[in-house]
Amino acid sequence: MNQAMNSIITELKNIYLMYGDRTSLDTVKDKVVNEDVIKGMNVELQEDEQLKIKIPVVLVDSKLVSFFKPAKMAMSGTPLPIIEDDSKKIAKLVNELNNLSSLESGQNESFNRAIKDIESTRSVDEILDELERVYKYYKDKLDFPRIMGYIVNSPQLYITRVDVEKTKLFEIPVYLPIGRFVDNDSEELLNPDKFLLEIKPESEIKDDSNYIADLTNRLINIMTESN
Repeated sequence: MNQAMNSIITELKNIYLMYGDRTSLDTVKDKVVNEDVIKGMNVELQEDEQLKIKIPVVLVDSKLVSFFKPAKMAMSGTPLPIIEDDSKKIAKLVNELNNLSSLESGQNESFNRAIKDIESTRSVDEILDELERVYKYYKDKLDFPRIMGYIVNSPQLYITRVDVEKTKLFEIPVYLPIGRFVDNDSEELLNPDKFLLEIKPESEIKDDSNYIADLTNRLINIMTESN
């Protein structure tokens, strides 16, 4: 689990402790995190006839799975509106956790590189297609247009080379491709989605940053040779 998911688990744990609920946290971990049983489903509130409150549930294989089982003793001293507010909060947190879990499972696969020998590549279009794929993978909508503007569509090459350096993004240490400009300025050329930063190993992002740097440097060389 990543940091965001751990924070939700901790928040749920604190709510369950207040209500003497000893089983629901295990249900959350089993159904949402470990087994992906409710992937793509939405937890909703439904009236519980015994508790007389609405509780968060989801229908799995024609059976209702509950994510809140407060102890009657804990409920006795708490006004019903407060209990129902906490029940709504649990539903919201479980849905958030479910979404994060689905995203994490979908992003566990590494980026599949299409270009094996960058140095022998002479096709600008092939390099641009691959760069666009990498940026889409990292949900970076800004840097591919910048590369197009600085290198491809510009009357001169504003970026002279790309290196990879360790920096921080969202206070997370990460290796990123750094573009070196003709005026000795520099800019990061990859801004990964924060969620991906949290779940991806540092080494994997570093490898992909090197791949971006190699592709961009090859692009610069081709553009320089053609001028």
